[in-house]
Amino acid sequence: MLRWVIFGICFIILGLWGRTWWSSRAEFTRAVALERSGKIEKAIEHYQYAARWYSPLATTPISARSALQRIAIDAVKNNNVDIALKAYRRLRGAILSTRGITNPGHALLPSTNDAIAGLMAQQQLGLADASSAGRTEADLKAHHLRLLQLDPIPGFGWSMLIVLSFLGWVSAVVFTIRRGLSAELTVVKGPFLKGTLATIILLGLWVFALFRA
Repeated sequence: MLRWVIFGICFIILGLWGRTWWSSRAEFTRAVALERSGKIEKAIEHYQYAARWYSPLATTPISARSALQRIAIDAVKNNNVDIALKAYRRLRGAILSTRGITNPGHALLPSTNDAIAGLMAQQQLGLADASSAGRTEADLKAHHLRLLQLDPIPGFGWSMLIVLSFLGWVSAVVFTIRRGLSAELTVVKGPFLKGTLATIILLGLWVFALFRA
């Protein structure tokens, strides 16, 4: 019985990985086609989708992040602030949406935040409205950068605690059912109490870690 449970879990995990890999690849292929046809804004959108469909060992999300960075850099060189901002913001969104235990693409976040802040400062100065009156480009960039850096990334320890407490909770439920109940579905007092207590504690720990992360 346990062998079939393990087999079922592995099958589900592989199925989810395959679905994620395929979706990322499909979005990336569509983004490349859109970029080649000159539809840059739509391409940026689908490159982000490809980057967000992250799965371990898959290379397509990395390629999608690189494509967004390339489009943004080219737009800056061509003085196209709007396209550069859209690409950098999509890149930032992709990085933040896949954060977790491994935080893929996290190394790009500081430079991406810095680029967005600089472009927003330029854009704000160009508007010449009350929000930029008496402020230099450096002042505006520093202001925007502080706001961009407010978004917290879960710590590695909390992320690990979330995963381990969840797995422990599921294991405790299985233990309670398998050892705490007899073949006639009567309660086996000792194992049932231990399993129930472990289930409650681990569930509480999991919820606590989710709120703290």
